Amino acid sequence: MGILDKIIKDIGKCKLDDQVRQICDMIIKEEEYVALGPEGPNIFLSNIVSTEQVKKQKALFTYVNYITLEREAAETFVIRQWTRRFKDTENKKTIEPLKLIRNWEVKKYDKAEKVLKEFAEKLKYLKGE
Repeated sequence: MGILDKIIKDIGKCKLDDQVRQICDMIIKEEEYVALGPEGPNIFLSNIVSTEQVKKQKALFTYVNYITLEREAAETFVIRQWTRRFKDTENKKTIEPLKLIRNWEVKKYDKAEKVLKEFAEKLKYLKGE
């Protein structure tokens, strides 16, 4: 039995929250994930959806949109879309606070794979694919 088979077998014995967390941790580890977006104890995944640069006068603004998979309560998940603006001028760089754009409640599922599939569908939708 391989390591992945063992992990999947063990995951089946855990609560849904633990299953989702373990799968997200595996995704993060495999993709050499660098957290550039929202972070926190209940944010299981964070992914950049899009970036856009706009030049106004002597400033360069970069708008970054993120999507997160978050635990709202026990076995309750939400998917959120966030944006953040970075301002770069000749003298200084400014990072503005995150701003919430959208909030989707994830249906009640009995399997972690279904929660992650819904996250992937929202990510694909936001990327326009």
